[in-house]
Amino acid sequence: MIFRLKKWDLPKGKLRKKEDSEKGAKREVEEECNIKVEVKEKICKTWHTYVRKGRRILKKTTWYLMENVNDSMMRPQIEEYIEDVRWMDKRDVKKASKNSYRSIEEVLDNFYKEKTIL
Repeated sequence: MIFRLKKWDLPKGKLRKKEDSEKGAKREVEEECNIKVEVKEKICKTWHTYVRKGRRILKKTTWYLMENVNDSMMRPQIEEYIEDVRWMDKRDVKKASKNSYRSIEEVLDNFYKEKTIL
């Protein structure tokens, strides 16, 4: 998880022109956390709003399960106002999600629901 703007969050960002969601998700995670990952499977899609330059923006995000390939240089992307990057177990995620966003809770619920089925 990442700590940005005083909330725990998951890495995400905006797609580049003509970039598909899987490649964009991988790029954003690698940039924001300075790690290398392999995309495994889609978890879910969420919608959330944020304010930019005084305008409310509606954003759709596609979330993927990823496997860590190399985290030896893991660090937060300060330019994106990320203060901390941290691996968490389920108990820590549950605690952190109390200071997170509703859309992140939805992603985590979908992820854990899928994991109990497997």
